[in-house]
Amino acid sequence: MNNYFEIRQIKNCRRFVRNCYTLPKKINSKLLHQLENYGYLEIQNFSSFSPLAKDAFKLKLENILEITGVIEGKEFFITIAKTDLELVKKIEEELTNWITSSPNY
Repeated sequence: MNNYFEIRQIKNCRRFVRNCYTLPKKINSKLLHQLENYGYLEIQNFSSFSPLAKDAFKLKLENILEITGVIEGKEFFITIAKTDLELVKKIEEELTNWITSSPNY
C-alpha cells in the first residue's frame, strides 16, 4: 500500500503483471505529459462523438509496457513484462510527484 494511491494486482501470469491504480485526484493532461516519456501516447477522443463520453488514453512501449485509462477518471492500469518491473517503480515515482505537486492535495 502506498500513501498516495492504492494498487491492486489484477493479473499475474508467466510473462507479465497487470496492476490497477486508484488515484486521489482525476487524471489530467499534466500527468499524461509526464508519462509520455515512457512510450507512445495515444488518445481516443470519444467526447467529440458524445458529450457524455470520456476520452481514453493508451501509452505503449513495444511489448514491455502498456498504460491505459480514462482522462478525468481516477483509475488506470499498467501491464508490464516481468523482465522490466523496475520501470513500475519509476512510474510510481512520477505518480507521487504529480499528486504531491498539486495545490489540492
